[in-house]
Amino acid sequence: MAAIVIMAGGPAERVPPVDLLRRKHQNAVWIGVDRGVYTLLQNGVTPKAAFGDFDSVTEEERQWIKDKAFPLEVYPEEKDETDLEIALNRALLEQPDHIYIYGATGGRLDHLFANVQLLFKGLKENVPVTLIDRQNRLELKGPGTYELQRREETYFSFIPISSKVEALSMTGFKYELDRHTLIQGTTLCVSNEIIKDTGMVTFEEGFLLFMETWDD
Repeated sequence: MAAIVIMAGGPAERVPPVDLLRRKHQNAVWIGVDRGVYTLLQNGVTPKAAFGDFDSVTEEERQWIKDKAFPLEVYPEEKDETDLEIALNRALLEQPDHIYIYGATGGRLDHLFANVQLLFKGLKENVPVTLIDRQNRLELKGPGTYELQRREETYFSFIPISSKVEALSMTGFKYELDRHTLIQGTTLCVSNEIIKDTGMVTFEEGFLLFMETWDD
C-alpha cells in the first residue's frame, strides 16, 4: 500500500511545516498520535486513525479531537507501550511501502532513545521506517549495500546500534573506510560528507543507524 505518515506528539517546533509535508506525502495515509492528532487537525489534515492517552492536550483540545469523525483509540496513561509504539504496530500491519514518523524527536531524551529503538520493528517486518524532524533524518539498516545521494550542506553520520558492525566500507565520502570493524561506543563515523554524486555504504554484520543532518 501507499506510505504511512505518523505524526507523534513531540515538540511542534521540531516538526517541518505540515503544509510542506502534505505536498511531500500527497498519496500517504496519515495517523495521529496523542498531541500529534491536534497538530494535524489544526493544519487541515484529518488522520485515518488516531491513538494515544492524550495526556499532552487540554480538556478543551481533547473534546475538539473527539468531535472529529475518524477512528479514535484512547488508551490509559499507565500501559506497557508508548503511544507511538501502539501506532507503529498498527501501521506495520498494513504492510506499507514506507513509514515516515514526525514529532518523535526533541523534548525528553528517554522518549528519543525509545523511538530510535522502535526502528527495529521496521527491520523485522521489512518495512523502511524513517524518523524526521527539521534537522535530521534517521533510518536503521541491517547488512547490505546502500547508495546515498549527495546533498548540499548535509552531514552523514553512522552510529552502530549493535556491539559492532563488521566489514564496513564507505566510498564517495570525504572520509572513506575499507572493511572496517566499527565498535559501539566510538564516534569515528560522525559528521562525514559525500564528495561525489553518491556515496556507497556496505557492511556485512550488525545494525547501523544512518543519520542525515543539517543546520536549521
